Amino acid sequence: MKRFCWFTLALAALWVATPTCVSAQDTGGDGASEEVRQDGPDTFDSLMKEFSEFNADFAKSRSDLSRRMAAAKENEERQGINQEFMELQNTFQTRVGQIGERMFALINDETEIDEATKILTWLLQNVRDESIQEQTAKFVVAKFLNRSDALGVVRLLGAGLPMAAKIDALKLFGESGTTEEIRGTALMSIAEAINTAQGIGLEKGVVLSGLSPETSAYLYELSQTTTDELVGMYQDLAEKYGEVTFRNGTIGKVAGQKIKAIEIAAKLKIGAEAPDIEGPDIDGEVFKLSDYRGKVVMLDFWGDW
Repeated sequence: MKRFCWFTLALAALWVATPTCVSAQDTGGDGASEEVRQDGPDTFDSLMKEFSEFNADFAKSRSDLSRRMAAAKENEERQGINQEFMELQNTFQTRVGQIGERMFALINDETEIDEATKILTWLLQNVRDESIQEQTAKFVVAKFLNRSDALGVVRLLGAGLPMAAKIDALKLFGESGTTEEIRGTALMSIAEAINTAQGIGLEKGVVLSGLSPETSAYLYELSQTTTDELVGMYQDLAEKYGEVTFRNGTIGKVAGQKIKAIEIAAKLKIGAEAPDIEGPDIDGEVFKLSDYRGKVVMLDFWGDW
């Protein structure tokens, strides 16, 4: 149980500790999610000020909980602290959603492109609320599909957990984006979304914690893309957009790495032929697994840390 509590706390910390996620929420006392507003109408700057003011409170609360967890001696105490952390996380996400609704209300068809870019970037980076993400994705298409400076928001559409509205938007940019970089990035992001969905391994009808049944069903649908189809997508992208920058490399390089990883994973499935490995025995003699083909072999993988 000791390990479970520490793991859950660490996971929660990673889940909420995004670089710019801050909010205007008073986390003192009972952690209620009352909305804190500045005087006057909302602006991007005023909402960011709320965000910044809450960031210090949230960081302090999280740090205090971490210190209390480190000092806790009883499992019951650790469980209680862990529950407090989860409540803090939920309060945080609620407030981010509230700020997101007010932030989204700032943009319309008349919003200048620089201001819209700032707002949409913030929404795509920070808000997990599915309805707001859907509205944001649709507005990105309406505002940027015919623009040559859409690469930044297209990259953001491809980040985070795949959602139907975001993938639909990426498909439009992949088909009609004004530059090769935009089209290649959009299509590569779709392939990566499928890869992510397959990695989650969601079963049909299962709803992931924190997600709607619709999004969970969509992730399952994405995961049903066959391995051959996904490899084909990566190969096609490498051929057409190989030199386009993607993450820390190029589409060609990243696609090649993904194909190799998929091939290795296929060889490690239960019932598949084991990949050949080699290494020295206790006498320093190099041997290969294939040397023992036809014999019963027990492989003992171990580590020391």
